[in-house]
Amino acid sequence: MIPLRRFTWVDAILIVLVLSGAVFTFPVLKSVTPGRVVINRGNRILAEYPVDKDRIFEVTGENGPLTIMIKQGKVSVLSSPCPHQICVLSGSISHAGSQIVCVPNRILISIKASEKNGPDAVTH
Repeated sequence: MIPLRRFTWVDAILIVLVLSGAVFTFPVLKSVTPGRVVINRGNRILAEYPVDKDRIFEVTGENGPLTIMIKQGKVSVLSSPCPHQICVLSGSISHAGSQIVCVPNRILISIKASEKNGPDAVTH
């Protein structure tokens, strides 16, 4: 059995630094406003729409059409030919970086940040 070591002042400083980093990062992430809805099928962009304009439209996937609704800054899937309806049951998304995926149709619906106040850089 490994003996537990004592809590030192270095441990306390590390904990304070990590917590303060999390506290100061959270408001920055929340301030990113959604800008546009991007619809992908496979690796190809099918459509882009502004998230602040209400509309209902269809996108054709591999198994058939997906009906998508943008309303009051939220995006949701209204109908899908998928057997399990997971994309319909997932509800609506409204934050930048959120996604809805319809795997059988190979459709990815994501919300991208507006260009004016999005992150400076994104790494993969």
